[in-house]
Amino acid sequence: MNLDQFTLWSQQFKTWLSGHGVHNDLAVIISNYSWIFVIAILAAIAYYVVRKILYNFLKRLVKKSKNKFDDILLEKKFFQRLSYFAPAIVFYKVTPLVISHLSGFVNLVERTTEIYMMFAGVLVIDALFDALHHMYLTTEMSKTRPIKGFIQIAKIILYSIVGIILISWLLGQKPLAIIGGLGALSAVIMLIFKDSILGFVAGIQLSVNNMVRIGDWVTMSKYEIDGVVTEISLTTVKIQ
Repeated sequence: MNLDQFTLWSQQFKTWLSGHGVHNDLAVIISNYSWIFVIAILAAIAYYVVRKILYNFLKRLVKKSKNKFDDILLEKKFFQRLSYFAPAIVFYKVTPLVISHLSGFVNLVERTTEIYMMFAGVLVIDALFDALHHMYLTTEMSKTRPIKGFIQIAKIILYSIVGIILISWLLGQKPLAIIGGLGALSAVIMLIFKDSILGFVAGIQLSVNNMVRIGDWVTMSKYEIDGVVTEISLTTVKIQ
């Protein structure tokens, strides 16, 4: 399939509509919307094939596998989130071929699809981080060296990078310009989110310096709280 083939089909369809008494302008509109509908149907079919057929087939393979990591990936919905790319790829690849004459609409679809795929990519990487953390929890080292805080830092960095890229796309600016603008507002940001930033830094210090470990007995006389540390994250330490 190429652009000329779709153009020929589109012209033939408009000619057929005109031959059946449809006004030429209306025939063009009907033809355009018909192709958009066809693209949407193809995208839905692609998602169904990947999500229902290929995913279920892969799910059966994973359950038969002796490898534990692929089971964790399945549990954390890594493969399921990969299926989100299927309809986006159809829209991104087929739209310029089918309705190339609507350049404005094609550009809108491409930009929207790029943003969608970026969000889908973030969800996939997020699931991968969760799977890696879950896999790490199965090791002996996890009992003394929790990495949940580092995983959270990695996610924050990921979301920040994607957020900056998206804002730069929407504003038509370079990412470095957005970063420069955020730098100018850093004083205001630090003032507003002072407590959150202090908690964030404290969480990093706990993780890096290994100041508290899972299983430690913690006593806070001021709040009349004591117990065993069960979880250490970037901003919280859970005790029971």
